[in-house]
Amino acid sequence: MAKNKGMVSRIASERISILYSLAVRALPDEPKLAHDYTTTIIRIAEHYRIRFDPEVRAHICRKCMMPLAEGLNADMRVIARDRRKIIRCRKCGSTNSLKFAT
Repeated sequence: MAKNKGMVSRIASERISILYSLAVRALPDEPKLAHDYTTTIIRIAEHYRIRFDPEVRAHICRKCMMPLAEGLNADMRVIARDRRKIIRCRKCGSTNSLKFAT
């Protein structure tokens, strides 16, 4: 049973990464479709209890569930002393933070 669980979570992780790339690609032309992709990503992660990549998590708005593309629908600030970047959604105003490595 343990092998099966690992395989299922690996497949779900691959599906999440594919859906995220599709959401980012669809965002400029079809924001509704991009929103649907991100809600599907969240549902998959919750169902299979998967933690997805922090980079992906920071680029999905927690309030309106839109993928955040810097310059298109999000503003980004870099705080060097704390080694993090703050991404603010232009649609709803919520912020996400991401620590980055040196």
